[in-house]
Amino acid sequence: IKTIWLIVEHIRRGSFEPLGYEISFEEKGDFPPIELELPDGEKIRLVGKIDRVDILKTDDGTYLRVIDYKSGQKKFKLADIYYGLQIQLIVYLDAIWENVGKKLKQPVLPGGILYFRIQDPMIKGSPELLEEEIEKQIMKAFKMKGLILADVSLIREMDHQIEGDSLIIPARINKKDGSIGKSSSVATKEQFEILRQYTK
Repeated sequence: IKTIWLIVEHIRRGSFEPLGYEISFEEKGDFPPIELELPDGEKIRLVGKIDRVDILKTDDGTYLRVIDYKSGQKKFKLADIYYGLQIQLIVYLDAIWENVGKKLKQPVLPGGILYFRIQDPMIKGSPELLEEEIEKQIMKAFKMKGLILADVSLIREMDHQIEGDSLIIPARINKKDGSIGKSSSVATKEQFEILRQYTK
């Protein structure tokens, strides 16, 4: 029940809207498979299913946010992408990047790739904890991990209530000057493109 409440709360707190759930990329799927050509000329097709894809339409284009639900603890490390140990989210983003643009007939931009942990957390504290504080602790336990676009305005579109550290995404907005905090897990558009090409 907490998980459902948090998923709804995450969507309510931002401007991104779900494009779909369990979106498949395969033959006769929602999107075609990813096709890669090997050095010997043979081709392989990657197929899969994405738990959730959110979009935000702006004048600049449509931002994509890929969310993968996990039952266990999942940390996001760029080193794991480098060594080929954690390429799932980048592959998912790549699977829909070009195709969503064709469908929507406008440029597609990376918004983020995130893990959402499905759990039933136990909150530690005294019995006197206020309901508001308990809710805050629950949200911290469900905070998504991953990589988001290094864009202050887009971060605010993902979390309208962000003050300092976000309770729902891996981002911090410094109160002093409104810049992105060092503890944020962010990448530029160019860096997302590099990750995408490197993973291929």
